[in-house]
Amino acid sequence: MQETCRRPRGARPGEVGAGERAQLPLRCRGRNLDARAGALEELAQAFLAVYRDRTGQPLPVDPYEQLERSIEAVFRSWNGKRAVDYRLQFRITPAMANGTAVNVCTMVFGNMGDDSATGVGFTRNPGTGQNEIYGCLF
Repeated sequence: MQETCRRPRGARPGEVGAGERAQLPLRCRGRNLDARAGALEELAQAFLAVYRDRTGQPLPVDPYEQLERSIEAVFRSWNGKRAVDYRLQFRITPAMANGTAVNVCTMVFGNMGDDSATGVGFTRNPGTGQNEIYGCLF
C-alpha cells in the first residue's frame, strides 16, 4: 500500500506534500499494511486537520460533494504548473491534447488482502511520454 497525500480544494499545486506528511502520526507514515483501528483513526484525524488548515473549512461529509470537489480538482489540475511544464517538456500541443478527463469507478474489495489492490493505468508512460501501456498497483 502506498501512502499518498492529496491536495485539498483551494490549495495550489505543489503546496501539499512532505510538510503535511511530517504532521502525520509517526506510525501512520509510509507503508503500513497492518494498521490498527486506533492508528487509522489518528491518521484520518490528521488528514482532516490538514484539509481544514489548508481550506479554512471542514471536509464535506456528503460523499457526492466530496466526489464533485475531487472531479473539479482534476479539471483544475490541467492548468497547474506541473501539468503545464510536463506538456512543454514533451512538446504536447493543444492539437494533441486540449484537456483532461475524469473516470469515476466503484472500487470493490480493493483492500481485502494481498491478492487485491487498486491501481491506475495509462495508454502512455507519464514519465517519458512513450506510447506504451503503463500502470501502477497499490
